[in-house]
Amino acid sequence: MTIKIKALLTAAGIMIFLFLVGFFAINIVMNIFVGTGNEVTVPDIVGLPFDVARKICMDLNLYVQQVDMRHDDEIGLNRVISQSPAAHKTTKINRTVEVVVSKGPELVRVPYLDNITELEAKIRLDNIGLLLGERSFRYSDEVAKDRIIYSQPLADDFVPRGSRVNIVISLGPLPDASQRRDRFRDILDGMD
Repeated sequence: MTIKIKALLTAAGIMIFLFLVGFFAINIVMNIFVGTGNEVTVPDIVGLPFDVARKICMDLNLYVQQVDMRHDDEIGLNRVISQSPAAHKTTKINRTVEVVVSKGPELVRVPYLDNITELEAKIRLDNIGLLLGERSFRYSDEVAKDRIIYSQPLADDFVPRGSRVNIVISLGPLPDASQRRDRFRDILDGMD
């Protein structure tokens, strides 16, 4: 029985040895036939327009494949957000560089803010990811006092999420000249 175990262990040892020799021999032969001169350093294409990135990689015998598109507030429309393999890595020629391309910032539609209060406008803007911008005041015969006359950008315009929307608030109807004179006299009388 012990002779069988010794023979079995010897046979297993020989098999492992032959496997390792074969593995290393194949690697050596592959390096000779394929060669190591077929390597290239992956360029840094993040932030570049997709077409420019593709041209740079094609000049190095690399392919570019767009694997995803995402909104990005920092990187403009149709520019590369990320790449794999990473820049400055060494790879074989004719390999593919996978990229994620920017859709630009996410755009939202400016809501209709005319003839509502500033508080209502702030709530509507907050709900869609916009911010209340500067306020200015004008007289209006059509829009009641403390209501919004119009916004800038205008309703239904598309703007990047996080943008500011400026509003013009009504002071009500323009007072006539006699009321303004009386008001001015009251102010002057109050200064005495």
